[in-house]
Amino acid sequence: MYKHFLLVPFLFFLTSTLNAQVQSSLIAVLQTKSFGKLKKYMDSVNRNEGSATIYRDYIRNLTTGYKEVIFCVDARIYKKENPSSYEFDWFRITCITTSKILCYYELSKRKDTLVGGQKEHYYETITRYRNDSTYQLFRNEFQTLFQTKIDEHELFDEESVYEEGCGLGGWPSEWEEKIRHFVKNKERGSLMVWLHSANTEKQLYALKGLSQLKKKNRLQLSAHEKKIIQFIKHKKGTVRYCKGCVFGPPPSVRRIARKFNLGILALL
Repeated sequence: MYKHFLLVPFLFFLTSTLNAQVQSSLIAVLQTKSFGKLKKYMDSVNRNEGSATIYRDYIRNLTTGYKEVIFCVDARIYKKENPSSYEFDWFRITCITTSKILCYYELSKRKDTLVGGQKEHYYETITRYRNDSTYQLFRNEFQTLFQTKIDEHELFDEESVYEEGCGLGGWPSEWEEKIRHFVKNKERGSLMVWLHSANTEKQLYALKGLSQLKKKNRLQLSAHEKKIIQFIKHKKGTVRYCKGCVFGPPPSVRRIARKFNLGILALL
C-alpha cells in the first residue's frame, strides 16, 4: 500500500514532465527551420506511443517550390486529483516551406471560450517566425503561376472540406451547392476564381465544375488556364475529404483531380 501511494505522485510527475516537454520539443525542432527535421520529429511522434499523438496532418504543394503544412498534436495532461484520468492540450503547427527550409511557421495552442452559451475554440500563438525575403519569393512564385496575388486568408483553413455527399444521407455541402449554381448559370468566371485559389479543396471543386461545363460544350480553356489545371492534377499532398461519414485516410489530391476529364493528362 505504501509503495502504491508513492507510485501515484511519481507517475503524475513523470507524465506532467513529459507533457511539458511536448511544447518545448516542438519549439526546439521549429527553431532549426529545417522541414526535414520537423517531418522526422513528427514521424517519430506517430511511431512512439507516448504522451503526444498527431491527430491531423496535411502537407501539399501551393506552388512548384513551396508547400503548405499543418500538424495538429495532442498531449495528455493527467489530473492531480485523479492521475488515472486526463485531459488534452492541443497544439497546431502551420508552415510554409520549401523541400528543405521553413520560411514561415507558427506554433499555437488551442483554447476554449463560450460564445452565446456554446463552447468554441481558438488558437493562441506561442511562437511565430517568418523569413521575409524567402516568404516574398513564395508570394512571387504563386503570382507567377496563378497570375494573381495570393489570398493569405485561404492558407491553413481547416474548415474547408472536399465533400462527395455529407452525412449518411449524402446531402450536398454548401460548396457543392455553389458549384452547381456556377455550372447552371454558366458562371465561368466564378469557377476560375476558385481555380486560382490558394485553397486546395476550392481548386478541386473548380475542376469539378469546369469538367461539367466541358461536358456541355460550354468551355474553352486558355494556355494559362491549362497550365494551372495541369499543376493541380500533378499536385502532391492530401485532401480534407468527406463522403457520407465514411472515415479513413485522406485521399491524395491526384486521386480526386483524376476524376475530372478536362482533356489534360495528369500523372498516374
